[in-house]
Amino acid sequence: MIRNKNVIIGFLLGLFLSPTIATIVFAASSFQLEADEYLNRICNKKKVVGTDAVLCYFRDRLNSLESSDSAQNKDIADLQVKQASNSAEITDLKSRKAIVDIGQVRGSFWENSDSFNNVVTPDQVTVNCPKACNLWVNYDVDTRNTSAPFQHLYMIYVDGVDQAVFNQATMTTPNAAIPLAVNGVFLASVGTHTVSIYARTYGGIMQSHESHLQVLAIEQ
Repeated sequence: MIRNKNVIIGFLLGLFLSPTIATIVFAASSFQLEADEYLNRICNKKKVVGTDAVLCYFRDRLNSLESSDSAQNKDIADLQVKQASNSAEITDLKSRKAIVDIGQVRGSFWENSDSFNNVVTPDQVTVNCPKACNLWVNYDVDTRNTSAPFQHLYMIYVDGVDQAVFNQATMTTPNAAIPLAVNGVFLASVGTHTVSIYARTYGGIMQSHESHLQVLAIEQ
C-alpha cells in the first residue's frame, strides 16, 4: 500500500515538475473521454472505448470532412457554371445594338403623272442619331395606274440623296392594286436625318392608295 502511494506521489510530482508532459497526458485523456462520449451516442449506440473509440471517431470525422469537401466541390462547380453563364450574358449584351430613334408614317392617297423625273412622295420621316448609326428603312405601298401597261419605280433617299436602292412594278391592268416594298440599311453620321420615298411612273397616272414607312436608327 505504501509502495502504491509512493508511485502515485511520484507520478503527480513528475506531472508537477514537467508541465509539458502534464499537458499531453491531460489532453490525451480529455480527447479520449470526448471520443468515448461521442461514440456512445453515434457508433450504433454500442459501448466503444479505448483505441477502437478513437479510430471510430477519426473515421466519422473523416467522412464528415469528405462530405463537406463534396459539398464545396459542388458549390464551386455551380459557381463556375453561373460565372460562365454570366460571361455569356455579358458578351451577348455587349454585342447588342441600341435603337436610338424610331420614325414612321402612314401615307394616304397620292398621285403623280410626271414620267421624266423622280418625284418626292409625302412619305418621309426624320430621325435623330446621337451617335453614328445605321438607318434601317422599310417601305410598302399599294400602287396603281389609271391605265396600262406602265412601270412604277419607288426609291429611297436619305437627306435628299438617292441611295440607289429601289423596287419597281409593272401595271398590267388599269386600276389594279399592286403591292410593292423596298427596304435597305444605310450608314448615317451624328445628327438628324430625313428619309424620303421618291417615285416615278413611265406613263399614265400613278396612284398610291396606302403606304407605310418605318425607319429605325440603330447605333453602329
